[in-house]
Amino acid sequence: MPPTETVQPLKVATPALTVRVFEPVQVSVPGPLWTASVTVVVLSERTVAPPASWIAITGWVVSGLPADVPEEAQVQFHRGYEAQMSGRLDEAVEHYRASIAVHPTAEAHTFLGWAYSHAGRHEDAIAECKIAIAVDPDFGNPYNDIGAYLIALGREEEAIAWLERAKKAPRYEPRHYPFFNLARVHMRKHRIQEAITELRGALAIEPRYTLARHELHRLLGTLN
Repeated sequence: MPPTETVQPLKVATPALTVRVFEPVQVSVPGPLWTASVTVVVLSERTVAPPASWIAITGWVVSGLPADVPEEAQVQFHRGYEAQMSGRLDEAVEHYRASIAVHPTAEAHTFLGWAYSHAGRHEDAIAECKIAIAVDPDFGNPYNDIGAYLIALGREEEAIAWLERAKKAPRYEPRHYPFFNLARVHMRKHRIQEAITELRGALAIEPRYTLARHELHRLLGTLN
């Protein structure tokens, strides 16, 4: 989320962290958290005080999983993320699995699912997200990602309940993603007013979300 999309969300134990800033570039391959996946390029590193959880898909990667996760699990997780962002999916899968073997986290299972989705293994991705939810039901990303994978499988109506749960998840920073994915469902079903409502909801949370703004403008134009 992804995607997500996508972010990806990490608890922070210290007030200042080193993060990497990325520039997203859209490509045509479907992803879990966007209408298109993204390629990222590292621009710089800086020290900031981010929120208690953050997600790499928003453009930031925080160096660490939750504070109680062993270092080796964290190292394997971030190696998996770097491999995935470089397109080395098999390597990413192995690192995520290694992280889980050391210490299962909702994040690693979610990102393993994300890697599976980029390989076209959407059912396996959904299964990993369900494990992530079992590990931490408060973590919002896997709910959104399940919804996105169901959309990719053409099971849009099934996706709605998962996306609604993502909206309400206690631990979820990029809460605008499920709104956007719900808009995608409504657009596919030609429910234009409902799609507009969801896009406005996404922008109320994240006004800089360009994809949602473009889609909103496009849909409003069809009503004139």
